[in-house]
Amino acid sequence: MKSNFTIAICFLLLFIHFSGLSQHKTFEFVLENGNNLTLTDMIEDNSGNVYLTISSNQVSSDQKHTILGKLNQMGDILDTMTYSHISKSKVFYNIHLTDVGTILLAGTENSPDNSDNNTLIFNLLNENLTSIDSAAIDLPDEERLINLHSFLGNNNQFLISGGYYHGPTAEERHSFVLIMNQSLDSIKFNSFEGDVVISHFRNLSNNNYWVIEEVITEISILDSLLSKVETINVPDFIFGNYSVKWDTDTSFYLLGYNLYPPPNYNLSLLRFFHPIDTSGYQTNILKISDTTDYPSLRNGLDFKNKDSVFVGGTRNLDKYNIYHSDQPSWFMLFQTDSLLNVRWERFYGGDAYYVMQKLIATRDGGCLVAGTRYDYMNNPEPQTDIIVLKLNSEGLLVGDHELPETQMHEAIVYPNPGTDALQIRLAVQHPTALLELFDANGRLVLSQQLHQKESHIVVDHLPTGTYIYRLSADTGLLESGKWVKI
Repeated sequence: MKSNFTIAICFLLLFIHFSGLSQHKTFEFVLENGNNLTLTDMIEDNSGNVYLTISSNQVSSDQKHTILGKLNQMGDILDTMTYSHISKSKVFYNIHLTDVGTILLAGTENSPDNSDNNTLIFNLLNENLTSIDSAAIDLPDEERLINLHSFLGNNNQFLISGGYYHGPTAEERHSFVLIMNQSLDSIKFNSFEGDVVISHFRNLSNNNYWVIEEVITEISILDSLLSKVETINVPDFIFGNYSVKWDTDTSFYLLGYNLYPPPNYNLSLLRFFHPIDTSGYQTNILKISDTTDYPSLRNGLDFKNKDSVFVGGTRNLDKYNIYHSDQPSWFMLFQTDSLLNVRWERFYGGDAYYVMQKLIATRDGGCLVAGTRYDYMNNPEPQTDIIVLKLNSEGLLVGDHELPETQMHEAIVYPNPGTDALQIRLAVQHPTALLELFDANGRLVLSQQLHQKESHIVVDHLPTGTYIYRLSADTGLLESGKWVKI
């Protein structure tokens, strides 16, 4: 009897242990320190801790420094480090966890106005964020860096790519690739005149390399000496900012934006079954709308299981003032299956100007999305905060949380304030909905059934004032809010 009781207790403890592991931990993390903050990268380690690299500068200065932060699974700060220079900007754009348990930071050091030549900088840390090695590569005179990307390669090598201007008037543009060993020694380099930015750089199984150039929209194969041996164009007018996720050694998913058909700037997701052959590829334009919908700036595509692909970007991005616009915008998040069919989509924000900068799938089946928020209605200074959302597999923030600052929506109403018409966007899981509009006295002044994902509702007959809208559907949709007609 005692033995059976012991076995039962052990089984119960084991069940509780695995039940705890299967639960999705969610949180909202907000960093606001009065400076202009930009998230440059985010990763998760094997214990569920989250590392962030954040570029920070005072509103009155262009000189930037980097904040490295470490959060636990609940979004609490465990540790921070600051990297700065007395007179130059010092920004780490990428952070990596290596196979040997170290952390690699890759970035640049340059004058705040980018008038001098850049220095590529690399810092190797242990898990306690203590520096154990570093390296610097000075660019030649008359060369100015455009962009920098880094990746973990085979045999503990680091793959670096990007682009730079060349010449006294920056009239020449080059992309480049660089390979470094685990001791941070440069072992291979090549540049390509006329290209602008190589944004992804990967080993292939045959000692060749795969790269994608996001301005001239080309995919190329490089040989072992980093020379181009084959090049194709990305199909279907899909342009960068690219995100790439490989599911096998030869097949991958690609996220970009599509300029056709109009209106422009629609998120587009592709699946390729060969590194350089586009035959049989799949594509899905995720939404066609009248706003600029743009992929997450640093990465907007990831999965742990390719039947649950997370795709993210910014709804209503201002492409002329990317970080400090005076219009509402949203983080938007999709989940698709392996065949690119959208299961659900959600929107986060709308109360300020949001820009998504990074999305990663997490070990527990959920995801992390992060970016900036500019509260243009309450802050006249061009100052942004960092928002990090740890979401479950359904894109939800669940548990015993205070009311989050970043609200989730499954339908959005804009512009707000507006004039003679409303635009309403329904998430894909709600193909129809009922719109009801109430005046300040609670009287129903408009009721209309919606049958499209994007609906244009004329309200020129209504007087100016404040209204309450309600959107409902049998599929579980229930959204309400205030709309102001001016």
